[in-house]
Amino acid sequence: MSCLDPRDSFANFNQEKLIEFARFYPLEFDELADISFLSSSLGNFIVDMIADSDFVNLQTISDLALKMVEKRKDIVYPLIYLLIKLTLVLPISTASVEQVFSAMTFVKDKLRSLISDDWFNSCMLTYVERDIFDKIDDEDIMQYFQGMKNRRMIL
Repeated sequence: MSCLDPRDSFANFNQEKLIEFARFYPLEFDELADISFLSSSLGNFIVDMIADSDFVNLQTISDLALKMVEKRKDIVYPLIYLLIKLTLVLPISTASVEQVFSAMTFVKDKLRSLISDDWFNSCMLTYVERDIFDKIDDEDIMQYFQGMKNRRMIL
């Protein structure tokens, strides 16, 4: 992520690392065509950014993204702009995965190994999506289960 940091005239820019980063997203970057085009675009991009006075005083990657859209450089460098967007989304997507693993640890610690996979998955779903389940009335849940014909206790 630091390879796209615009501070100090892109002092941390590293073309090889950016290409390696792009390879982590095979659905967005075709191995042959897009990676080759990205490779040639990165050289032009860095020269263009350093030469353009509008990009000299930027401090963050989000500032870079905004300025690129403002100056229509997102159209000139679409694959690099995609890399920037992926860089900005990465911390959010990583955090949500970490939350799920944290929830899994919490549920698993509380219930130990007494539960089946189906019940564990149900517990995980209700724990991770608890903001949605909080909106469901308890009475509706009780009536749903009371209306079931075949009930058994799972432990």
